[in-house]
Amino acid sequence: MTSVPNAIAAIESALGEMRALYARLDAELAHYVRPCRADGECCRFGPGKPVLYLTFLEAAMMLASGRDTEPSPDSPNACPYLDGGRCGIREGRALGCRTFFCDSVFEEQRCLIHEKFLREIRTVEAKFQVPHFYRPLAEALREAARLCRS
Repeated sequence: MTSVPNAIAAIESALGEMRALYARLDAELAHYVRPCRADGECCRFGPGKPVLYLTFLEAAMMLASGRDTEPSPDSPNACPYLDGGRCGIREGRALGCRTFFCDSVFEEQRCLIHEKFLREIRTVEAKFQVPHFYRPLAEALREAARLCRS
């Protein structure tokens, strides 16, 4: 069994690789970026709306922002990091947030890039032997918080 200090070190190292992975992703997506409407509609989930799934490392990156993970009582189905119409943790936002745009221009290319980087995240998980899951946003944040405390 891995000791707690070793597990924490593994997670911290994996998050360092995630920051580098996100930088490469942002560079690869630069050609496909579309203007943001800044209305936060893509960050509101529920029936008939998109669902954001996260890996453990994506959830851990979001948690590393230090921001509260409880949804606003005014928008219980919204991402807890939605700040006005924009992401309040832009640097730590998840893969799905980085590859989703309100219009469908370049959608096929963005989907291919999304899948490529999801595989890379799985490689980082395996390399550092950190937990592996793919769950809806709220569930992923709760589980990652639990695992990071253990």
